[in-house]
Amino acid sequence: MSKRVPIPRETIKVSRLPAKGDTLKLTAEVVRLAEGEDGRQGLVTVRIPGYPIPISLPESYLADAVED
Repeated sequence: MSKRVPIPRETIKVSRLPAKGDTLKLTAEVVRLAEGEDGRQGLVTVRIPGYPIPISLPESYLADAVED
């Protein structure tokens, strides 16, 4: 008796791509903090695994940002 070979659809988990408006949660490493001067917001530079360059964001984009 021969064993049945599974078809690729059975062995690979297929997931959908995010749609416009979806919220994504990413894990990133903080590589630099720049405090704001003269009333400006500070910048946080992060590195996302798998993305080749760091990304700088205003501190207000972070979910846990503390407002003074």
